Amino acid sequence: MEDLPELQKRYEKNIQGQLSCFDRIILYGTFGNIAYPDVMAWQLKQADCKLINYTKGFANKLRLQIRGHVKDLAAREGIAIEHVNMQKRKEALIDRLIKRRGEHTGIVHIIIAMDVAVASR
Repeated sequence: MEDLPELQKRYEKNIQGQLSCFDRIILYGTFGNIAYPDVMAWQLKQADCKLINYTKGFANKLRLQIRGHVKDLAAREGIAIEHVNMQKRKEALIDRLIKRRGEHTGIVHIIIAMDVAVASR
C-alpha cells in the first residue's frame, strides 16, 4: 500500500474498486454542517451570521478559501485554470491537452464551468 496515492491511502477502507482509465473525477459529498435547515441555522449562529448575510458573510468566505486553494494547486502543478462555457466540449479540450503533454498521472487542467440550461416556453 505504500505506492498508493495519498487520497487512495486515506480512503482505502471505503474504496470498493478501482478504474484503470478515466478522464475526470467527480466527487460527490455533503457538507454536513449545512445539510439540514436546523443544522445550517445552528452553524450560522455559531459563525455569528444572520441568514440575510449568508452570501456575503458566510458563503463568500468559503468560496474565496476554495478559490485560493485551487489557484495555489494550479501554480504548484504548473497547470492552467480555464473558464469555459457550456458550448465548449470539455472532453475534446482535455484530449488535446493530454496529446500535447503525454499520458501520465497527474492533474491535466482545471476547468471552471457553469453549465446552465435555459428552458423556454
